[in-house]
Amino acid sequence: MRAPATLCEAMSLTTPRSRRKSRASTTRRALRASVKLPAGERYTALRKAEFLLNNAATKAEYEVARQEVKGLGLDPDAVPHVAPRPR
Repeated sequence: MRAPATLCEAMSLTTPRSRRKSRASTTRRALRASVKLPAGERYTALRKAEFLLNNAATKAEYEVARQEVKGLGLDPDAVPHVAPRPR
């Protein structure tokens, strides 16, 4: 018996005679049956600004978000969003 060449062979409990054949056909079948999904949503600068402003939880985070929105070239007051309420 030869020494195992790879870690998988060393940890395997099977002998070379009892190993199964590779399953290339099932892999091909799975690829054929896969469903194509859309690449994903692309966010506009306005949508990004709205996201930044809506996710600010504190007054300090809100001010940072306003600066980021200004950095995007948008007016934070013109972006539809809900400002954080004082707690």
